[in-house]
Amino acid sequence: MLLLFLRAASIRAQRLFLERLLGLPVLENRFHPPHHHHGVVKYDVASSVLALNANRDPAFPGSGHDGARIHMAIPSLASVVEALRSYGYVVTELGAGSVHVVDDLGRVFMLRHGVRVYLDTIDLAVADVARAEDFYCGALGLPRRTRTPYEVTVAAGDVTLRLHRGEPPTRREGFVVTLYARHAPTAVAELSRRGVVFEGPVAYSDIGGAVRLRDPDDHALCLYEPSGEALSWESGTRIKVLTQAP
Repeated sequence: MLLLFLRAASIRAQRLFLERLLGLPVLENRFHPPHHHHGVVKYDVASSVLALNANRDPAFPGSGHDGARIHMAIPSLASVVEALRSYGYVVTELGAGSVHVVDDLGRVFMLRHGVRVYLDTIDLAVADVARAEDFYCGALGLPRRTRTPYEVTVAAGDVTLRLHRGEPPTRREGFVVTLYARHAPTAVAELSRRGVVFEGPVAYSDIGGAVRLRDPDDHALCLYEPSGEALSWESGTRIKVLTQAP
């Protein structure tokens, strides 16, 4: 399964955007020192867990291109569009009942009407589609869904990653695509044999084990093995449902 972490310069402003305007249901809001800047608030987006990371780097740019688009189904889309516009957001109607809006940090959200909040697809801009396919399908082992000369889609649990030819990211760390690992060291050993390069060893703490890596286009990825304690939290319950873990 996939978890999506968004970096937020202002947790308050991002919560306003995600909760009051988009209507995302809060799944968990816990204080977890010393990791209180990771997963400050988590949202139930049905197919995944979306979480906010507090930004502690004053040099992190407030705008920029992350090379990504986040596709979500939203109930009462017309009311959401009205609320967004009342707060000064530019909402572009795309036809077929979908709209485009950019948040305060330059992240692109593609919204359509749905009966519940649902994270459907994450578009990642890549310079070379074949190279991206080799990495995600060959090295990471994610199943390919579709392929054209201009894009390839792969399954990350119930979320689709669409790797399309486009402008690579100009800003790092705006988001982190996090992949669940039942046992992180085993996953790292296997992926390393396939040529995946990690940024260090698996780091364990009370929330579990995590290790960072990057795809060929510099998108940030992470493998995450939740701890027993983390699996007892509300987000952990959701992870167990999505992974069918005991």
